[in-house]
Amino acid sequence: MIDVLCISDDSVSFKQIIDEIHKCEPDLEMEIVAEVSGALAWLETHACDCILIGEQALEDRGAEHIRELRSRQVDVPVVVLSGKPSAASVQAAFDSGADDYFAAGCNEPERIRQANRIAQIARGYRFAVESNHEGRKLRMPSRYFRTLFDTAPDSVFIKDLQMRYTHVNRAMGEVLGTDPDDLVGRTDAEILGEDAVAKIIETDQRVLGGEEITEEMLTPIGDEDRRFSVTKAPLRNDRGEIVGLFGIARDITEYKAGERELGRVREHLDLALEASNSGIWETTLDSDNPLDMSNNEMYYSPQLKRLFGFEDDEFADLRSAWRERVHPDDIERLINGRAELLERGAGFGQQEYRFLHKSGEYRWFLTRSKIVRDEHGRPIRQFGIDLDITKHRQAANSLQESRARFRELVENINEMFYLRSEDKLLYLSPAFERIWGRSRAEVMENPY
Repeated sequence: MIDVLCISDDSVSFKQIIDEIHKCEPDLEMEIVAEVSGALAWLETHACDCILIGEQALEDRGAEHIRELRSRQVDVPVVVLSGKPSAASVQAAFDSGADDYFAAGCNEPERIRQANRIAQIARGYRFAVESNHEGRKLRMPSRYFRTLFDTAPDSVFIKDLQMRYTHVNRAMGEVLGTDPDDLVGRTDAEILGEDAVAKIIETDQRVLGGEEITEEMLTPIGDEDRRFSVTKAPLRNDRGEIVGLFGIARDITEYKAGERELGRVREHLDLALEASNSGIWETTLDSDNPLDMSNNEMYYSPQLKRLFGFEDDEFADLRSAWRERVHPDDIERLINGRAELLERGAGFGQQEYRFLHKSGEYRWFLTRSKIVRDEHGRPIRQFGIDLDITKHRQAANSLQESRARFRELVENINEMFYLRSEDKLLYLSPAFERIWGRSRAEVMENPY
């Protein structure tokens, strides 16, 4: 038998609630007194397992009344019950030092639904009372915890040893599309269906066995499957005995969808960088002195590091790692280029530089970068893309050398040499002047 001391506030709703609780839980022995003074007198000669008090009975001396009640039985949970809940009444109850607060009522036309809610509340009371009676407390420890519990953006819940919900916050009710109080006293099988909860039950059993578990879980909610990141840990009493479990669940469905999309974008970017023989980099800037190079932290993409001749873990994400391999003749020009880009205020900057490859040869890179500014126009980051243009440079140099050799050849032969298109003379060798005695410039201007 569980002894519950009820302190009535003489309201009709309170009495209706007490009647419904007693119908649902006939094993509860309920002693009803009219006011706090009557409860104090009763506690002089009796003991109880729970004190249930109407909010009106607290009046203006709520904190004092609860302290007086606890002076008789320190460890007994004090629960405020309201038939006309409001935000002010919730705050007042916790400010008075109550352990918990429940809102309920039986006004038509929702009497049946409210009666079911009350039955669930009664089961929650029963577990809290039984646990306390056996020295295994499982209830909200303070108003501060309750405030955090109710306002948390993630789903937060407490279950007993039978894996029934004893406390559920608002966020979890919103996820499941129901009033949080409608979940109290129920199991996951009753809420989600037997076929959907095998994994949940397995995890709960491990937690009640002493494990702390964090895992991702796919759960059917309505007509769709939602993915949650769930952390669960055992709840223990003062003697270290497990009396239930505590859990937090974050809906990461959209996050996972975004993660998959980001993965696809990264894959496409990686392919584009590989195909274009380029890589990206990024650094933060001191907004007050953006030319300051003391910040040594950089980001170099794996593709850029490979272009430098290194694997990802072989080349540090440090400015010094890059700078010490840039050709000395190019350093000042690169710094001046950043200064010009900062002064210009918008657009991209473009420069070429030589970098000492891991193989020991200098390779040419074209770097294009942009300054990112905050809402006040101050520079905060610089990012860029570097393209290995060594082959282009080599080809350009080869072409230039070929042109030089060609010019040297044709300008030193004794025979006349010329190049022309259908209607234009493109080149005339110096031998023309020796052979014909006419100026090349004159003939080039008027060949016919």
